[in-house]
Amino acid sequence: MKIHLTPKQKNALTYSVIVLAIIGTIADMFRRIYFGGGCLLKDIFHTPCPSCGMSRAYLSLLMGDVEKALFFHPMFWIFPIAVGFGAAAAFDKKRTRLWLALLGLCILAYFICWIVRLATGNTV
Repeated sequence: MKIHLTPKQKNALTYSVIVLAIIGTIADMFRRIYFGGGCLLKDIFHTPCPSCGMSRAYLSLLMGDVEKALFFHPMFWIFPIAVGFGAAAAFDKKRTRLWLALLGLCILAYFICWIVRLATGNTV
């Protein structure tokens, strides 16, 4: 079953997801500041989430230590690329499928990395 959305509906859906992501990020920061703790998923399920180590990786990158950034999360570099593919899919109407396929490959690589890290015990 295919769902056909008008451009106005697609924009509303996109903005809704962005707003929810921002609200979630602010709520998580509030939780960390006032209640302490690290990753919410790790606190609940006792298993590192796919993005565990990402904040430390970007902080290390900002300090110029690429090796340490790769240690904290080997796929930290893929996030800006995935965001770029997502933005390209939103704005380049002629090649939307290409951009979404590339975004899907980024997400797949990210989760494969997470599974490998869990299997090898190489979580930070």
